[in-house]
Amino acid sequence: MEKARIIKAAVVAVVILAMSADFAVFASAKAFGNQRADRSRIEIRSMDSNIRNGSEPQADQSREEENGVEGGGVKSESYRDQAGEETNDDDFMISVLPGHIADKMNGGSYPEDAAIGLEELRYVQVLHIGFDGRAHRGELVVNQLVAEEILEIFMELYEKKYPIEQIRLIDDYGADDEASMADNNTSGFCWREVAGGGSMSVHAQGLAIDINPLLNPYVKVNRDGSTTVLPPEGKKYLERNGRTPGMIMKGDACHEAFTSRGWEWGGDWTTLKDYQHFYKTSQ
Repeated sequence: MEKARIIKAAVVAVVILAMSADFAVFASAKAFGNQRADRSRIEIRSMDSNIRNGSEPQADQSREEENGVEGGGVKSESYRDQAGEETNDDDFMISVLPGHIADKMNGGSYPEDAAIGLEELRYVQVLHIGFDGRAHRGELVVNQLVAEEILEIFMELYEKKYPIEQIRLIDDYGADDEASMADNNTSGFCWREVAGGGSMSVHAQGLAIDINPLLNPYVKVNRDGSTTVLPPEGKKYLERNGRTPGMIMKGDACHEAFTSRGWEWGGDWTTLKDYQHFYKTSQ
């Protein structure tokens, strides 16, 4: 009997010990789980705080560093050219003639008897550095055959900070070439004859550009010894010293931008000089 009581007591003791161990394990597991949950909540709060403060979680930072981005966030680059100005894709563009441009040209630079179709012309938008040293928008109409080259040329002139006072359609001057030249306006297409008449100008085909015409006048010595200067206001720029910004000289940035692409320059003519005039005849 006594032996049975001893055995029963021992069994109860073992059961109690086992229950105590199970409870300890459970308590430890629960504490560990709570600790992980608390740490997870801390990490989530930390991530939320970082996001609110404008920074990204560490995992995202590592991925961004692999992609060459420092400091988190999305890398955004804008094109900054040598002129120091930011440009967008629509700053230099070629398009078919918009309706309002065609309407503006009709009866002006594009008369009813023009022997070239409007569909053969292109509207070119560019940026240029003005005489004030700032970037300005300009617009030209040229033949579709040279539109891409013209875009490249004016991008190059812009990047090299070559000064061009203004680039406007000649229709802003009533399609009057002399008025446009007197205002030192750079222009392209105009259905007109050459100076002095007798034949159509290359401008009538959209294959010529006049750059800063006031500073780079048309000069012709006549048979009677007189000199024709167009525009007349350009007489003070007959001395070609190259010290005046925007005055075209052989070998300068403007001359090279055109001639390196196969364009010819009126300043190279021998019987007369047309310093403003670049044209292409190999089309």
